Amino acid sequence: GDFVGAVEALRLAGAATPVPGKDRSYIQSLIGHLEFQRGRLGAAAAQYRAALAGLPGYPPADAGLAEVEAARGQSQEAIVRLRGVVERLPLPGYVISLAELELATGRSAAADEHLEFARAEERRHIASGEAPDVEGAMFEADHGDPVLAVRKAREVYAAAPSVRAADALGWALTRAGKPVQGLPFAERALRLGSRDPRFLYHAGMAAKGSGEDAVGRRYLSRALGLNPSFSALYASRARAALEELQ
Repeated sequence: GDFVGAVEALRLAGAATPVPGKDRSYIQSLIGHLEFQRGRLGAAAAQYRAALAGLPGYPPADAGLAEVEAARGQSQEAIVRLRGVVERLPLPGYVISLAELELATGRSAAADEHLEFARAEERRHIASGEAPDVEGAMFEADHGDPVLAVRKAREVYAAAPSVRAADALGWALTRAGKPVQGLPFAERALRLGSRDPRFLYHAGMAAKGSGEDAVGRRYLSRALGLNPSFSALYASRARAALEELQ
C-alpha cells in the first residue's frame, strides 16, 4: 500500500538503466501503472509517453496510455490505441482490456468478438495442459463461467496463495453467488495493505453481497477515492453499488 515508496524504488531502478530501451521503458510503464492506480492521471501519462519515446510502440506503455485516455473520457482515442496494441500483440490481457472498453462504450458486437478470441485462448491453454493462472480465473469470473472460475481460482490459490490469487478466488466466489465465502478471500488479498482499486472493488462487492453494508461502503469508497476512473467498465458499477449502499 505504499505507493510513494514503490514509485521511489522504481525511480531508483530507472536511474540504474539510463540508456533508453526496453528495460527503461518497462520501468517507466510500471511507474505509470502505479500512478494510475492512485489516480494521478497526468503523472501516469507522462511516464507512459516517456516509455514510448524511448521505445516507440512499446505495448505496455501504449496500453497504459489508452487506460489514461479512457479515464479522461477520451474513449475513441483509447479504443483506437488499444486496437493498435492488439493488432501488434494480441495477448489476452490486451484483448480483454479492449473488450471491456468497448462494452463500456456500447460497442457490444466488437466486444463480443474480442471476448470470444480471449475464450479461444483460454480453451487452447486448457487443451495444452497448462496450469490455471490468475488471469484465466479472473476472465472466467468477469466474462465466462463463474463456476469454472472458482475451480480455476482454487487451483491457483492452492498452488501459490498470493494476494492476487486470494483476490481471484474471492471474486470468483462472489460472481458465482457465494459472496459470504468470497469476502474472507477478498479481505485476505488486502491484508498487506494493498490499495489496488480493483482489489478494493472486489472486496466491496463481496461485502455488499454478504449484507455487510458498512464494510461494502468502506471498500467501494476507498476504491473510487483512489481513482474514480480506475476501470472503464467497473468504476461505474462501483459507483452504482455505492449509491445503493448509501
